[in-house]
Amino acid sequence: INSLTDPKIRDFRGDPKLEFTTNNKLLIASLLYNPNEVITGGIYEEKSPKSIPPSFFQSYVQPIPQNLSPEVWIIFDYEKIAVDKDISSPFFGSTYMSVNGMKLSSDPIRGGTGLVTIKPNGEIIEKLTADVGLYQPPNSLLVGKGGILYAGRWNPGENMKVHYSLDGGETFLESELPDSNSIIDRWCGGRISSTSSRSWSIYYGPELAQDANTGRLYAAWVKFKECRL
Repeated sequence: INSLTDPKIRDFRGDPKLEFTTNNKLLIASLLYNPNEVITGGIYEEKSPKSIPPSFFQSYVQPIPQNLSPEVWIIFDYEKIAVDKDISSPFFGSTYMSVNGMKLSSDPIRGGTGLVTIKPNGEIIEKLTADVGLYQPPNSLLVGKGGILYAGRWNPGENMKVHYSLDGGETFLESELPDSNSIIDRWCGGRISSTSSRSWSIYYGPELAQDANTGRLYAAWVKFKECRL
């Protein structure tokens, strides 16, 4: 993607997440870096829809704060992205990104999981999720009908949660998915085969989707029948 981007501010560093703008341009949220600098995050936006090969603009979501501690090596991680494409929504055109490990540009001493809102006029608002009622980094992010922002998350040993915001990410309410605890009594991995002890990390969810006609929200997650090492 570096060769498809002009101007290029930073190099691509991984964790790509895809979304589309209100006018069907491809967005790619990712980590960004330059050698000998901390890892931050940004967005690639397609210059024109459906171009082959595509070409992108690149923009920061979070510039590197001044006076950052020299021990800090990353200020933006595990991002998710969602765009409000409901023309009837009061927040139409807003882009939301949830971030794990964010440092506030205005106060680099404070950090944690964060929510970044990019308004249609380009204004960027950073909040720590603990300040808006969303206490863990979401595993999924979705903007539904009417501009309701949904965030799916889990804590080990608890049922899955769906948080939702009716005010454009200013505050969140919580709903619990019954009988959705993914963990039995310890971390479980996916076995490569029944004869191998090797395993891989499993994405637990919850993953969210919404029926655009009815507004019904669907959630999918891992449910272990048993956990054997």
